[in-house]
Amino acid sequence: MPKLSHALNRLLIFGGALLLGALLHRLWPLHVLPSSQHIRIGIIVAGLGVALLVWAVTFMLRLGASPNPYRPSEALITTGPFGFSRNPIYLAFLLVYAGLALLVNVLWLLILLPVVMLALQAMIIAEEERDLAARFGDAYAQYRRKVRRWL
Repeated sequence: MPKLSHALNRLLIFGGALLLGALLHRLWPLHVLPSSQHIRIGIIVAGLGVALLVWAVTFMLRLGASPNPYRPSEALITTGPFGFSRNPIYLAFLLVYAGLALLVNVLWLLILLPVVMLALQAMIIAEEERDLAARFGDAYAQYRRKVRRWL
């Protein structure tokens, strides 16, 4: 049941970063912006994340693929949002996380963003990419050469 551990890992990665960032902010408050601009910018960034998430999920559904991480990929999707990012759904999650960090104006959350990205890569994406390489072989290798992991 590796997919269940992926769900738990995602929860631990994002939830842990949010909790750690909140704790660090309580001990040593650091703000992203000094004015109320953080609210507007946070809403825009989080909104972009939500829009990307909706686009990626609806794109998958239109192609007959399941966005459910508990089901193996039936087809390799290389167009739409998957044409510019191999992980548009994780990218969407990161945008929402960054938007929330801006919205609440907590710099610690943004400082932890690279750690979140590295943890996603090490704990989840690496295994998913091995599965895709085993399932789709050369087609996935070509896709990896053409499309970056994030952007």
